Amino acid sequence: MKIKNKEELNKAKKAAMKIVQQRSTASGAIAAIPIPGVDLAADVGLIMEVVNKVNRKFGLSHEEIEELDADEKQKVLVIVTSIGNQFVGKVLTKELVTRTLKKIGIKKVTQKQVAKYIPFAGAAISGGISYAAMYSLGKNHVEECYEICLQLLEENNK
Repeated sequence: MKIKNKEELNKAKKAAMKIVQQRSTASGAIAAIPIPGVDLAADVGLIMEVVNKVNRKFGLSHEEIEELDADEKQKVLVIVTSIGNQFVGKVLTKELVTRTLKKIGIKKVTQKQVAKYIPFAGAAISGGISYAAMYSLGKNHVEECYEICLQLLEENNK
């Protein structure tokens, strides 16, 4: 496992949250552009970027998990499954991200698209919705990665 102690884990979390904050801001800015559909395509790309970078910060990318020995890999997969994370240890595709977005955020996507048609305030509303949705998804992913690593640390220290 990449992270060896709680201090490293907390540093990884802080760095991962910085990534989430930056990409959420980008998502909000793109959503404020009053052209329907542009932001949804950008959000898929931004989510893929956020998830991949966060996974790497915690040592939980597909490649990193594949390099673990069989016992360690099994521990990771059991914890990931128990937490219910959709993105840890997987090769991310646009289809997987889009499917996950549909499960968790179709209402927000619809609100964001409708808001674009409201004169003046619509762009700000759309940007705010997009920022909040991206931040929430990213923060939840960071929290789940943190919990996975914390459980692994605890198991390895038994």
